[in-house]
Amino acid sequence: MCVHLLDDPAPSVRTALLDSPHLAPSFVASMATHHRAAARRESVHAWEALSAGERSALLADPDPEVRQAAALQECRRDARVTAELLRDPKSAAEALRRGLLFRADAERCVAERTHLAALAENPSLPADLVERLAVDPDENVRLAVSLRPELDETRAWQSTSRQGTSTGATACNGYGRGSPTLRCCVGPQPPLTHCSDVPPPGAPICRPTCCGCSHASRTRWWRTAWAFTTPTPRRRS
Repeated sequence: MCVHLLDDPAPSVRTALLDSPHLAPSFVASMATHHRAAARRESVHAWEALSAGERSALLADPDPEVRQAAALQECRRDARVTAELLRDPKSAAEALRRGLLFRADAERCVAERTHLAALAENPSLPADLVERLAVDPDENVRLAVSLRPELDETRAWQSTSRQGTSTGATACNGYGRGSPTLRCCVGPQPPLTHCSDVPPPGAPICRPTCCGCSHASRTRWWRTAWAFTTPTPRRRS
């Protein structure tokens, strides 16, 4: 059925199909060789499911939008592709947000203050540069650092549990409770000293604005986890 809808004569039908969140990953991957550029562009969302030949073909696609979409996926694995994307102002910010970076490129962007908020989200950014961005004068940059996954208290708890500790003093990826990055981004938090204070494995982290359940809402670890995983609401201007 999806194959027929993909070639529907009505553009609105084709667009709605490509925007659907319910497409099977196998179908998304199958669009890599479709004759319509819009379909090939959408197929990059199944990048890991594509063969090496299909990825190479998309990176060399005659349509510039398809090539850019493919490059923004490949840059997660290849710093050379990221370096190429950084030369294009239209793709630089997104490449800094998601791409694998050479150390020299990262340092240059910090020195030149190029898309720092996007760079602060990059998972491959060296820890010392993350520390520098954590004290940046721009609030948006500091906010991006505060939302990095390695600052998640739940992950820190899981890491220390595997090491046999109970104080929560050592976090994963090198960011512990004593880290300057952690302190300046989220502020001081009380230590987790009792087993009742830490979440059991697999326990959901509820948010009072969107969860109607009552589990764990009165425990201290729930408040701590919510503080670490929920950004501060910002009023729209």
